[in-house]
Amino acid sequence: MLDQSNNSGVRITSVRVQNFRSLRNVEATLEHLTALIGENNSGKSSFIEAIFGAFGSGRSQFSESDIFLGPEEERLPKDRRIIVDLLLQPLNDDGITVDSFPVESLWLEAWGSNVYQDGRDFDFLALRSSFGWSEERGDYGIERHFLKDWVKGTESGNRPTVKQLETISVHLLAAQRDVAKEQQQQKSFWGRLVGDLGLSPELTASVEAELSAVGGRVVEGSAVLAHFKKTLGGLSDLLGSPDESINVRAVPQNIEDLQQSIDAYFSTRDARAFPLAQHGMGTRSLATLMAFEAWTSWFHRSKKRKARHIFLELEEPEAHLHPHAQRMLAKRLIGSSAQGILTSHSPTIVSGIPLASLRVFRKVGPETQVSAIPVSSFEAETIEKIERFILRSRGDILFSREVLAKLRNFENFGTNFPK
Repeated sequence: MLDQSNNSGVRITSVRVQNFRSLRNVEATLEHLTALIGENNSGKSSFIEAIFGAFGSGRSQFSESDIFLGPEEERLPKDRRIIVDLLLQPLNDDGITVDSFPVESLWLEAWGSNVYQDGRDFDFLALRSSFGWSEERGDYGIERHFLKDWVKGTESGNRPTVKQLETISVHLLAAQRDVAKEQQQQKSFWGRLVGDLGLSPELTASVEAELSAVGGRVVEGSAVLAHFKKTLGGLSDLLGSPDESINVRAVPQNIEDLQQSIDAYFSTRDARAFPLAQHGMGTRSLATLMAFEAWTSWFHRSKKRKARHIFLELEEPEAHLHPHAQRMLAKRLIGSSAQGILTSHSPTIVSGIPLASLRVFRKVGPETQVSAIPVSSFEAETIEKIERFILRSRGDILFSREVLAKLRNFENFGTNFPK
């Protein structure tokens, strides 16, 4: 069941990408969780990398080589730019898009007059990130603007501030994710969580005093450490600094050192617990996702009154996972409070995601095309039959190029899923 207890109040409902690698000109509507499917090299990873490069947390810079170049073009036109547009619309408390923001909305406070109305007088906010050649700088660079007309892509002339850009928090978890590496990085979700334990000054002082006392007893009671300390004392003579001294610390002496040694141990039934870094890649990959979930839920729990929309990009969540774990993960992602988009080649993962949330990528010549299964044109009974058919095929049918199916009480139909 979808958790709307931490609803941010907005959703990214559409993304438009132009001139990024094979994404010459594509647009995809997004749900709370959207799955991108298609063959290898069809543009799925490029799509999420375009969003992250344009608006991601710790934004990575585009490069000249990312700009689309046609097969018959020898040189890149100077006026060709990578463009990534995001369309955001307000949500109610049930996670359903509505026509306007509440009068006292944090988003109106954050974006002010940059919230516009479409042809139906519905509120929206649109952001553009554009990368290309700048005559003024004599180099390639990136610019960001608000849009006042989503359909026409008309820029308003206003540029978002750093604080306004921070209201959209885009995070990419690549297929090579590994909690063992996360534990070593201060800016990872693991690092952010344990980097500030939130202890009071009084408790911090008390704990550090106890750590110092415990460390002293260990050193004093160990003949090995006493011998080691005495031998290391020779550094003073070798360095010509007789007034210098050396201490051996058997345990962390302060909270900062203690935070760096925090670990998590995991055990299976009737087995000894081991640190996460000593488990297999499937467990370590899942632990990275759990660290993100922990950071997200803690952020919502402890956040101050401000606008912030968290958007997760997840590449191949099935990596290293048993099919049962894949099914459970798909359910968990659907129920997450953060909006998400994933790429997958797993029938098990994709078959657990609603048809309306699937986007099909395919390559036509040098360019990528994106389409959605037109569920809005189907009756509810037809959708149920198709979903049952998908489950019976264990999701394999979603990765077929051509499909000819006959369902009971349902006329023969032929369809080309990529189209």
